[in-house]
Amino acid sequence: MKTRIHVNQHNIRANAKGADLPVLTVKTYKENVKCNRVAVHGPSTVVYSPDKPLSFGGGGGGGGRIQNVTSGSL
Repeated sequence: MKTRIHVNQHNIRANAKGADLPVLTVKTYKENVKCNRVAVHGPSTVVYSPDKPLSFGGGGGGGGRIQNVTSGSL
């Protein structure tokens, strides 16, 4: 199963101004989980590719395949 971890820069900026929003979204084919902490188990790759953004509209983004991901709030 392909899983992507998206970093929400808008929420990071809002949190700098006092908000308390989750800044990470773990995306799979069937769900999106918003959180502040992600543990990646096993071999993984994190990719920053501003010249090849993902189709969901991110300005950069993590590509690759990440398996065995668990998430939870801080």
